[in-house]
Amino acid sequence: MLTVYSLAQLAFIYFTSWNLAPDEAHYWDWSKRPDLSYYSKGPGVAILINYTTLLFGDTEFGVRFGAWASNLLLSLAIFFPIARLTNPSFALGSFLCIRSMLFFSFLGVLMTTDPAMLACYMLALASGFDALTGKKSAWLLFGVFCGIGALFKFTILVLPVSLLLLAFVSKPYRGALRSKSFLAGLAIIFLILAPILYWNSQHGWVTFLHNSGHLVSQKGLLFRPKFFAELIGGQLGLIGPILFFLILVSIVKAYRRWRSGDYVVLYFLAPCLILGGLCLALSFTKPIYANWPAPFYLTWVMLFAYLHRTNPEEIRPIKNYLAPAIGLNFIILVGVIFLLSGFTLGISGDKLPMKKLIGWNSLGEQAVKLMLRNSAEQGKLSGILTENYDVASALSFYTKTDLPIVVGNFNDRRMNQFDIWGGFAELKGKDLFLVLRSPSVAPEISKHFRAVTRIEPAFRSYYSNTKISEFYFFRGKGFDGVKLNIAGKY
Repeated sequence: MLTVYSLAQLAFIYFTSWNLAPDEAHYWDWSKRPDLSYYSKGPGVAILINYTTLLFGDTEFGVRFGAWASNLLLSLAIFFPIARLTNPSFALGSFLCIRSMLFFSFLGVLMTTDPAMLACYMLALASGFDALTGKKSAWLLFGVFCGIGALFKFTILVLPVSLLLLAFVSKPYRGALRSKSFLAGLAIIFLILAPILYWNSQHGWVTFLHNSGHLVSQKGLLFRPKFFAELIGGQLGLIGPILFFLILVSIVKAYRRWRSGDYVVLYFLAPCLILGGLCLALSFTKPIYANWPAPFYLTWVMLFAYLHRTNPEEIRPIKNYLAPAIGLNFIILVGVIFLLSGFTLGISGDKLPMKKLIGWNSLGEQAVKLMLRNSAEQGKLSGILTENYDVASALSFYTKTDLPIVVGNFNDRRMNQFDIWGGFAELKGKDLFLVLRSPSVAPEISKHFRAVTRIEPAFRSYYSNTKISEFYFFRGKGFDGVKLNIAGKY
């Protein structure tokens, strides 16, 4: 089952016509400029893409192969620890539970930071359980996996944080967490993350300022309960309505188990409550990304295995409903695959998630043609100016240009990696190719050039009979080299 799933996903990645999503192209851009860290995350995703594109070239498959490999590792990290804890049959059922969820079904298809982080999360979770139940040296592996996972996404740090909190609320944990092996594990995490801390000390701690914005809205703490409804509705769709309910029932049973004296169950329960509680609390003030609770569900599947091992009769009522829950999830999954295969059923293209994967290669092709034609007519172009990091990275990938690309701030956007890279001063006095979503910002941009002229035609892409993107092209002559409107938000 694991082999069939992984090979089918690999074939899909290889044969799909999907362009890189904006974030995928941006991470590819990072990989071409190796550094100790980057604006929003550590260097893990850039390092991984750098190696996979060395193997498979600067192609969509080359960029995404690392996501697939990480997802394969996650599958193994789900199956084998649970098989060791229970039995292979239960482990296979656990695998099906996770992979029936929409989020985890498509995990690994796109190159995001989630597959590698979640694989490390599951390995760290299993290592910590081994350490807690007798194998003290496993705390070292716990530290290694947490540290590597944090290079991709800091969410994994909920594991060591939850353990440190347990030391305050649970007496049995105080002794276990005073061991030299656990402290060594924490030291390993710190050593792995030290380069990120150093990089941030040289760049105004932008990574921490950016991520703090995920916790508190730039508009302040406002009570907006509609986001709570969006979070619950989104999770019901991504996890499955029946399975979502069964997971909550399992959490309640685990809580009761802890209250009756089982301190080991608290190891799994604590990160669930911390991450779940944080997402719920924040959802009353701001939107929550649908992937944030993902580690919650991986922790649950290990928790459920532990409950089965220690008292299978206690969770038998839940197990009786797992088969219909998984069955319903696979019916939903087939419907989503139907939509992803191009059968849009008349749904407007701007309401389909695939809209972010359409048109970028065509934009790159048209940009190359216009730059070549304009250069032949009016002389050399020395760089490209656009207004968003997603457009800049898509142009970088799909034009394969050697021209420097700079990103201005014309729509009160938040800061991004291009603001750190800069490059404006080096283009002073040069002619630039401008790619803009709207011609309305051209007058503001023209203040920084001797002249700005329109280049026809504009670019438009369509999906399901709906226009999903539109770009306009200009030539800016004699750039003044001023950094255009420094972004004020993180």
